[in-house]
Amino acid sequence: LGVVGRVGAPALRPSVEHLAAEDPDDAVRLKAVEVLQGLPGAGDDIAVLAVSPSATDRARGARLSIGAGERAKDWLEMLAIDPDIAVRRAALAATDAESGSEKLWQVAVEALADPRLAPAAAAALGVGGEAALAELEEQAPALDARGVGRAARIYGEIGGGRAHALLLDKLAYPDKGVRANVLSALRHADYRA
Repeated sequence: LGVVGRVGAPALRPSVEHLAAEDPDDAVRLKAVEVLQGLPGAGDDIAVLAVSPSATDRARGARLSIGAGERAKDWLEMLAIDPDIAVRRAALAATDAESGSEKLWQVAVEALADPRLAPAAAAALGVGGEAALAELEEQAPALDARGVGRAARIYGEIGGGRAHALLLDKLAYPDKGVRANVLSALRHADYRA
């Protein structure tokens, strides 16, 4: 790593990024971050920011990944489970249909239960389309009434026949607030009986 840092070999960036994110040895990860920070163009580099010891940098890395699509997926997966709540929120907010993955949708559904993360999680799932809908459907039985109400609103955002069917199944939900969310979501999704 020291040699890569001294010669600034950008061709080795993917290997160094892997070490920075995945190596079990803290010293190796920290050295890899240091090397990445020294490579050309590192100031706004998602990979450098995502592995920074600073939560502010990691959150910035998540925000920079907006619109980066597939290449940001691995970093967003890592940042979505970061110990810092602001970093997790930024990663969820940056997730879209292109950068989403089964792991990110799973994290987003679980985050619906946390009021600090729920708005960002709901927004991510709402733009996730059918892929996010599948994860919501799979995890729906584990959601409490508040989570089911949020899921109903997300189904309404996604729309389409499958979302309509899931919403219709929730019309008999025992909680009045959930039923109100279901009706609102059906209207939002332009459901016609």
